[in-house]
Amino acid sequence: MEGIYNSLQMEEITDQFDPGEMEEQKVISILVFFIEFLFFIPIVSYKDSAYAKTVANQALTLFVAGIALGIVGSIIGMIPFIGGLIAKLISLLLVVLAITKIIDAANGKIRNLPFGIIIPAFK
Repeated sequence: MEGIYNSLQMEEITDQFDPGEMEEQKVISILVFFIEFLFFIPIVSYKDSAYAKTVANQALTLFVAGIALGIVGSIIGMIPFIGGLIAKLISLLLVVLAITKIIDAANGKIRNLPFGIIIPAFK
């Protein structure tokens, strides 16, 4: 699995956060990565937590990417055969990314999103 993380440039940043804080917020992190449109929950629950802000930023980025790629996938999906295949691959990519974030949250780790993409909404 480390090969996948390395190829996607998903650098582990766990050491930047308090382990107790991460353990306390584990359930919320898993929930937020499972249902990205709940990205605001960590911020509301833990206002002063850097970990909560990072989780919220990543969940918001995944949510916006899902909407944008869904629109692009719908447009590309109109192309006979190959368009539908590309649209399904885009959806699969987002699901795999969400699953990796859920696994990391469950294991008490956090990594940057692939290729450094993020919407810095919460600071």
